[in-house]
Amino acid sequence: MPPGPDSNLRVFIRDQTLAVLGGILKDAPEIWSVRYFGARTDTDEFSLDDLRFVLGHYLAGIVGRMPLRAGETLPQAEEAAFQEICRELIAQGMLEGVFPEIADRMYRLRLVPKPFEENWQFVRQLPGGGQSRAMEVRHWVSGKMGVLKLLLETDDERDREVAQVRFRRELETLGSVDHPAVVKLLESNGEPGRGQLGYVTPLGVPLETYWNFEAKLFTPELLYDQAARLVLRLAEGLAAIHGAGLVHRDLKPDNIILYGRDPAIIDFGLVTRADYAAQGVTDLHGKQIGNGFNPAAVYGLADGDPRRDIAGLGWLFGYLLGVPVGGRRRPQRFHWQFHDMVEEPRREQARAILALCASPKNIPRSTRDFVEMLGRLGLAASAVTPAAPGRASTEAARNEHAQSTAAETVRRALASDESALAIQLFAAPLAALRDELRTRCDRRDNLPIVQWEQAGDHDEEHFFLFATAQLPMAEVMGVAQQRVGDGADPAAVGLQCFFYCHCGDHRRFRVSAWINYRRPSASEGLPFELRLICAPEFNESTPWEEVSYVLQRDAQFRNASSATVESVPEIARRAEDWCFDPKHWRRLRSSAVDATTAP
Repeated sequence: MPPGPDSNLRVFIRDQTLAVLGGILKDAPEIWSVRYFGARTDTDEFSLDDLRFVLGHYLAGIVGRMPLRAGETLPQAEEAAFQEICRELIAQGMLEGVFPEIADRMYRLRLVPKPFEENWQFVRQLPGGGQSRAMEVRHWVSGKMGVLKLLLETDDERDREVAQVRFRRELETLGSVDHPAVVKLLESNGEPGRGQLGYVTPLGVPLETYWNFEAKLFTPELLYDQAARLVLRLAEGLAAIHGAGLVHRDLKPDNIILYGRDPAIIDFGLVTRADYAAQGVTDLHGKQIGNGFNPAAVYGLADGDPRRDIAGLGWLFGYLLGVPVGGRRRPQRFHWQFHDMVEEPRREQARAILALCASPKNIPRSTRDFVEMLGRLGLAASAVTPAAPGRASTEAARNEHAQSTAAETVRRALASDESALAIQLFAAPLAALRDELRTRCDRRDNLPIVQWEQAGDHDEEHFFLFATAQLPMAEVMGVAQQRVGDGADPAAVGLQCFFYCHCGDHRRFRVSAWINYRRPSASEGLPFELRLICAPEFNESTPWEEVSYVLQRDAQFRNASSATVESVPEIARRAEDWCFDPKHWRRLRSSAVDATTAP
């Protein structure tokens, strides 16, 4: 017996076998000579040799090789996987023997397992996978079309228990949330004793399919209106989900379907309670489960935080408004600042929604807040109402206000992005600089050079507004940014001292290092700036020596005057030179003499 197949190969062969059984080659003329034509109905009869032949034909097109000839087997590892999968399908009753007493058995397809086979007929296999598989089915009596989702079997008892618990939770969710924008159950089974675990929901049109067709017919104005209509409807469904104390956690275009023109949320496989605060929902084998569509901001939130869904809803809005690439809009992650959206007067308002949903601290806290924000930005159709007779129209004023709100939202998001990037690039180098300054600018050779370490000393203006030596550098940079704040003054700056020493006894001078934050501009440099100052006493403003460094996007300190790059030791040495420069100490002596001889 050949060795067991590699798990990845086994999954691949299983998926392709199910695709063939699902009818993917049912119209291929090249395989007309075998009795199996790809499950036109579940009464077709075929042998495993027939199935292997058709599978080999299909695999040849995928991996680029010659199809099998009659009587040939697959390559060794693929054949081992094929044999194992056939045994599994037979054991599960999906391949049912026609004449059990005959050795060269013929099979019929039974892709719809118990208990669903009583009411539903197999139509075709649907894409997807993971811990479940799905198929399109038709009701035997009514003809109603549905989607049957089945939990895959596993031999591991622990994995099976965990998967069943999650599947029952998904069933409970679908049964507890009653809203037109949330998919409904048509039939379900949560008891292993009755057959395979699964459920049936109405068949709809995937959002990506629907939108790529519909959007071609829209003017830009209608595109924005219809996108808002869909998003507002989905917000209602999310409100019902959150009202039940649940978080969907996987909101993306793949999990939205359309019934006619009405959207509905599907796939509650990752649903969790809103008060759940674990470090991350995982799959059966402990691997972190994520959503490759949602903004990265959601991964800074707890699993049970409803803002995960609201951020996904904002990103969904951006997807609907995106410019097609190659004629299609594809659901993929993007950057809020550079996402290419259809040109329309409300484009920047829509970008403001993306900006809000790109930062955990700015994501609207509830669906109600999200809808209200759409209204304030002039993006919700319900926000526009005709003026009452005899009263002035407010539409123009609302538009102006919406544009102003959007511009301010985008500006804040840009500032936040810039400062976050600067902190990421420079928090560690600045912390290293602070350590280097402490080492170099210390009391040596009986010189009175004292470093201020604690804000609690209540001297030197509380170490220049509470920048203790122990404060993490990322927080120091954040404080500087907060000092600029959200005020209207575009010239506002945020100064924050992170190193300070004074030199001398009564008369003294100081050497200090500061973070200087300015609002982002069109310059290449990041808005944070490092200032190194040698100056007289604190209450005297004219420095003796001063040099500024721009914190560049290339992660280097660039001298603002000479444009040369300087290293942390070079900058610290400059401060050291100032501390021990005789001319500064000579100034102290001159000041002391002047003070004693003054009349």
